[in-house]
Amino acid sequence: MASPWILLEKDVFNPQNERLLEIVHVWKTGKKRKNSILCVVVAACRPMQLFLEKVKKADRGDQYKMTDRWPLKDLKLVDGKNVNQECLAFELQFDKIYKWTAVSADEKNAFIRCLWKLNRRYLSSSIAFVSIPSCLLEGNYGFLSHLCGVAFSALIPVSFSPLFLSRFVGPWHFL
Repeated sequence: MASPWILLEKDVFNPQNERLLEIVHVWKTGKKRKNSILCVVVAACRPMQLFLEKVKKADRGDQYKMTDRWPLKDLKLVDGKNVNQECLAFELQFDKIYKWTAVSADEKNAFIRCLWKLNRRYLSSSIAFVSIPSCLLEGNYGFLSHLCGVAFSALIPVSFSPLFLSRFVGPWHFL
Protein backbone atom coordinates (compact mmCIF):
# COMPACT_ATOMS: atom_id res chain seq x y z
CA MET A 1 0.00 0.00 0.00
CA ALA A 2 1.35 3.42 -0.97
CA SER A 3 1.79 6.19 1.57
CA PRO A 4 -1.01 8.73 2.02
CA TRP A 5 1.30 11.47 0.70
CA ILE A 6 1.83 9.67 -2.63
CA LEU A 7 -1.86 8.79 -2.98
CA LEU A 8 -2.92 12.36 -2.21
CA GLU A 9 -0.53 13.79 -4.77
CA LYS A 10 -1.58 11.30 -7.44
CA ASP A 11 -5.34 11.28 -6.88
CA VAL A 12 -6.20 14.72 -5.53
CA PHE A 13 -3.56 17.37 -6.18
CA ASN A 14 -1.71 16.52 -9.41
CA PRO A 15 -4.96 16.46 -11.45
CA GLN A 16 -5.73 19.97 -10.14
CA ASN A 17 -2.20 21.13 -10.98
CA GLU A 18 -1.35 21.66 -7.29
CA ARG A 19 1.68 20.67 -5.25
CA LEU A 20 1.42 19.19 -1.77
CA LEU A 21 3.64 20.91 0.82
CA GLU A 22 2.61 19.39 4.16
CA ILE A 23 -0.02 17.16 5.75
CA VAL A 24 -1.33 16.43 9.23
CA HIS A 25 -3.74 13.64 10.15
CA VAL A 26 -6.48 15.11 12.36
CA TRP A 27 -9.97 14.80 13.75
CA LYS A 28 -12.28 17.49 15.08
CA THR A 29 -11.64 18.13 18.77
CA GLY A 30 -14.53 17.10 20.98
CA LYS A 31 -16.29 15.12 18.25
CA LYS A 32 -16.46 11.45 17.40
CA ARG A 33 -13.10 10.51 15.94
CA LYS A 34 -13.51 10.73 12.16
CA ASN A 35 -10.05 11.06 10.67
CA SER A 36 -9.27 13.65 8.02
CA ILE A 37 -6.08 15.02 6.57
CA LEU A 38 -5.31 18.73 6.49
CA CYS A 39 -3.07 19.57 3.55
CA VAL A 40 -1.11 22.69 2.71
CA VAL A 41 -0.94 23.03 -1.07
CA VAL A 42 0.24 25.53 -3.64
CA ALA A 43 -1.47 26.04 -6.98
CA ALA A 44 0.91 25.92 -9.94
CA CYS A 45 -0.65 28.96 -11.62
CA ARG A 46 0.69 32.50 -11.30
CA PRO A 47 0.33 34.44 -9.09
CA MET A 48 1.09 31.79 -6.53
CA GLN A 49 -1.90 30.76 -4.44
CA LEU A 50 -1.67 28.81 -1.17
CA PHE A 51 -4.52 26.73 0.19
CA LEU A 52 -5.40 24.65 3.21
CA GLU A 53 -7.50 21.68 2.15
CA LYS A 54 -9.30 19.03 4.18
CA VAL A 55 -9.25 15.59 2.60
CA LYS A 56 -11.05 12.42 3.67
CA LYS A 57 -10.52 8.85 2.64
CA ALA A 58 -13.34 7.44 0.54
CA ASP A 59 -15.43 4.65 2.01
CA ARG A 60 -13.84 2.03 -0.22
CA GLY A 61 -10.31 1.62 -1.51
CA ASP A 62 -7.39 3.99 -1.24
CA GLN A 63 -9.13 6.93 -2.89
CA TYR A 64 -9.20 10.36 -1.24
CA LYS A 65 -11.61 13.22 -1.81
CA MET A 66 -11.31 16.89 -0.95
CA THR A 67 -14.10 18.07 1.35
CA ASP A 68 -13.10 21.66 2.27
CA ARG A 69 -10.75 24.28 0.90
CA TRP A 70 -9.63 27.59 2.38
CA PRO A 71 -7.22 30.17 0.91
CA LEU A 72 -4.28 30.45 3.27
CA LYS A 73 -4.44 34.25 2.99
CA ASP A 74 -7.79 34.05 4.87
CA LEU A 75 -6.20 32.28 7.86
CA LYS A 76 -6.10 34.74 10.76
CA LEU A 77 -4.76 32.74 13.70
CA VAL A 78 -2.98 29.49 14.54
CA ASP A 79 -3.29 28.52 18.20
CA GLY A 80 -1.03 25.73 19.50
CA LYS A 81 -3.15 25.51 22.69
CA ASN A 82 -0.30 24.93 25.17
CA VAL A 83 3.18 26.40 25.09
CA ASN A 84 4.49 24.55 28.16
CA GLN A 85 3.83 20.93 27.28
CA GLU A 86 3.25 18.81 24.24
CA CYS A 87 -0.38 18.99 23.17
CA LEU A 88 -2.05 17.42 20.14
CA ALA A 89 -4.87 19.98 19.97
CA PHE A 90 -4.66 23.15 17.89
CA GLU A 91 -7.01 25.72 16.38
CA LEU A 92 -7.14 27.44 13.01
CA GLN A 93 -9.20 30.61 12.74
CA PHE A 94 -10.61 31.70 9.40
CA ASP A 95 -14.03 33.39 9.55
CA LYS A 96 -14.83 30.62 12.02
CA ILE A 97 -12.63 28.72 14.49
CA TYR A 98 -11.81 25.11 13.58
CA LYS A 99 -10.62 22.95 16.49
CA TRP A 100 -8.43 19.99 15.53
CA THR A 101 -6.56 17.21 17.29
CA ALA A 102 -3.51 15.82 15.51
CA VAL A 103 -2.60 12.16 15.46
CA SER A 104 0.97 12.95 16.54
CA ALA A 105 2.88 15.91 17.95
CA ASP A 106 5.51 15.57 15.22
CA GLU A 107 2.93 15.97 12.46
CA LYS A 108 1.30 18.90 14.26
CA ASN A 109 4.65 20.62 14.75
CA ALA A 110 5.74 20.12 11.13
CA PHE A 111 2.37 21.37 9.89
CA ILE A 112 2.45 24.51 12.06
CA ARG A 113 6.08 25.14 11.10
CA CYS A 114 5.12 24.92 7.41
CA LEU A 115 2.28 27.42 7.92
CA TRP A 116 4.63 29.76 9.77
CA LYS A 117 7.28 29.65 7.04
CA LEU A 118 4.73 30.26 4.29
CA ASN A 119 3.23 33.09 6.32
CA ARG A 120 6.59 34.83 6.68
CA ARG A 121 7.66 34.29 3.09
CA TYR A 122 4.47 34.84 1.09
CA LEU A 123 1.79 36.37 3.32
CA SER A 124 3.72 39.24 4.92
CA SER A 125 3.30 37.70 8.39
CA SER A 126 -0.45 38.31 8.33
CA ILE A 127 -1.24 35.16 10.38
CA ALA A 128 -0.96 35.36 14.16
CA PHE A 129 0.67 32.39 15.94
CA VAL A 130 -0.14 31.98 19.64
CA SER A 131 0.77 29.39 22.28
CA ILE A 132 3.56 27.99 20.12
CA PRO A 133 7.21 28.03 21.27
CA SER A 134 9.20 30.37 19.01
CA CYS A 135 12.05 27.89 18.78
CA LEU A 136 9.63 25.33 17.33
CA LEU A 137 8.71 27.80 14.60
CA GLU A 138 12.28 28.80 13.92
CA GLY A 139 13.40 25.16 13.86
CA ASN A 140 16.36 25.72 16.22
CA TYR A 141 16.56 22.10 17.32
CA GLY A 142 20.15 22.35 18.47
CA PHE A 143 19.01 24.79 21.14
CA LEU A 144 15.49 23.45 21.64
CA SER A 145 15.83 21.94 25.11
CA HIS A 146 17.14 25.05 26.87
CA LEU A 147 15.23 27.66 24.83
CA CYS A 148 11.81 26.08 25.13
CA GLY A 149 12.15 24.22 28.38
CA VAL A 150 10.83 21.16 26.55
CA ALA A 151 12.74 17.91 26.42
CA PHE A 152 14.51 17.59 23.07
CA SER A 153 13.58 13.93 22.69
CA ALA A 154 9.87 14.65 23.26
CA LEU A 155 9.60 16.72 20.07
CA ILE A 156 12.13 15.06 17.78
CA PRO A 157 12.19 11.27 17.87
CA VAL A 158 15.62 9.71 17.67
CA SER A 159 14.58 7.82 14.54
CA PHE A 160 14.55 11.04 12.48
CA SER A 161 17.78 11.41 10.59
CA PRO A 162 19.51 14.79 10.16
CA LEU A 163 18.77 14.52 6.43
CA PHE A 164 15.02 14.26 7.16
CA LEU A 165 15.12 17.15 9.62
CA SER A 166 17.11 19.32 7.20
CA ARG A 167 13.94 19.40 5.06
CA PHE A 168 12.44 21.65 7.73
CA VAL A 169 15.33 23.54 9.29
CA GLY A 170 18.30 23.36 6.92
CA PRO A 171 21.52 21.36 7.25
CA TRP A 172 23.44 24.02 9.22
CA HIS A 173 21.72 23.12 12.52
CA PHE A 174 23.40 19.72 12.59
CA LEU A 175 27.03 20.84 12.36
